[in-house]
Amino acid sequence: MLKTVFLSACFLPNASGIYSQVQQGYKNQFRIYADDDYLNIRGSGTDKGYTGGLQLSYLFTGTHPYFLLNRILPRASAGAVNTYGISLGYVVFTPSDLSATAPIENDYPYSGAIMLDYGLQSFNPAKKYNFQSKITIGGMGPVSCARQFQVGLHKLIGAEIPQGWNNQLKNDILISLQFGAEKGIIQLGFFDGVAGGKINVGTLINNAEVYGNIRLGKITPYFNNLIAQNGSDGSAVSHYSRWQAYFFAKTGASAVASNALLEGGMILGKSNVYTADISHLNTYFNYGLTLVFHNFSVSLTQKAFSSLVKGLKSQETGNLSLFFSW
Repeated sequence: MLKTVFLSACFLPNASGIYSQVQQGYKNQFRIYADDDYLNIRGSGTDKGYTGGLQLSYLFTGTHPYFLLNRILPRASAGAVNTYGISLGYVVFTPSDLSATAPIENDYPYSGAIMLDYGLQSFNPAKKYNFQSKITIGGMGPVSCARQFQVGLHKLIGAEIPQGWNNQLKNDILISLQFGAEKGIIQLGFFDGVAGGKINVGTLINNAEVYGNIRLGKITPYFNNLIAQNGSDGSAVSHYSRWQAYFFAKTGASAVASNALLEGGMILGKSNVYTADISHLNTYFNYGLTLVFHNFSVSLTQKAFSSLVKGLKSQETGNLSLFFSW
């Protein structure tokens, strides 16, 4: 849900040869990423807690930085395979009782945010690790238009209209730096495993996370580059080599110091309505299926995670992501 990443650098011998080999595939990708608890395979969507999010992303590869920000983002080596990305997205939280007009204690608040991300994932294919970095800016509260979006959507589909948006957390400024790293643990032709960690610091969320991720099926090497994970080799002649199909699973734990979307902003001041007593240790388990054919990919994910608020039940939501590469 809220994301990623660590710093470092090292030298990669013969990096230019590796770079040219990996870069034969697609160099651009557009992604549509949609979370919603009604995508739950158990059929138990509720619009409670983390109710959904949407993100539009454009990814592109490159060998040379084009402006100052690219020059300071960490790389895995001098000849690393670098994938840059820019994303626009939003997230929405609601309490358990959508009919209540007053704030509900010991529950999620009405809260929403809109955010713009810019980041880099830098891969070292030879040594099988990457570094990730991301800068996020955005706004929370009424400025995010989360109320208008959710109420409008519920009217469109005939769902219950949330009545408590007058109590949403106040406007505030969100600025976040996210750093992380991943290392390959096992890599076979049909199976791979990766361990990773990430930290987030700023006015959005402050946390540290560790996780493990596995893939099983027809896959391209994980550390070739980010686009290749959801897009085949665009230069391949054989149809067989231009598709992927794999099962994936990811589990992790996060230690959380603060979360503005549940507690109120840090710059303009806390909200004067009730805010949640957050859980400072969160765990999750995600699993799903990815299908890739030529330049199109679809990924279906189920996400089970412990409550972000103390004393409440765990939650399960779903994700649908579409990828278009060229």
